[in-house]
Amino acid sequence: MASIGEIREWVTLLLVVGGVLIAWRTYRASLRQQRLENSFKMLDIFESNLRDDDLEKWMEIFRGSSEGTRITPGNFYFGGSEFRFTDLFSEGPPDDGAVSRILDQLELICLEANAKTVELRVIYSHIGQVMRHVYGMIKDDPNSSFSFTCPNFLKVMKSEQKMFHMWSTRTIVHCE
Repeated sequence: MASIGEIREWVTLLLVVGGVLIAWRTYRASLRQQRLENSFKMLDIFESNLRDDDLEKWMEIFRGSSEGTRITPGNFYFGGSEFRFTDLFSEGPPDDGAVSRILDQLELICLEANAKTVELRVIYSHIGQVMRHVYGMIKDDPNSSFSFTCPNFLKVMKSEQKMFHMWSTRTIVHCE
């Protein structure tokens, strides 16, 4: 039969283990809450660092590169003329640098996603269409320097492709 001292030690051990488990769950919940808050802050930064018409220009490029326009893959219509996607990242781009600024902001967001400080599902639910389209423009360019200029964006888009197909995203623009 166990002595009172032995029972007291077991009860103390159970209380300590229970306290550690509660502290661990609280810590994990606060980290998740902090990632959610960071996600919304990053979305605010994304929007505030763009010019007023950057997303409208991206929408025009999105529509101008859709299959319905019967354009050569890798090209798009913008302002009545046909351009290559690489023209968006050269000097004097037709969109005045809108897509380049968008890519800069996506790189910043993906830097945080790689550090696990944002909830990527929240980010993707808001700007997933932009992310997919910009990635589609740059992923197949063999002459690009994107692996140096936006490595975090490329890493996130490559590693999370399977998850992105399962997550919902807001439709920002439809093809006409």
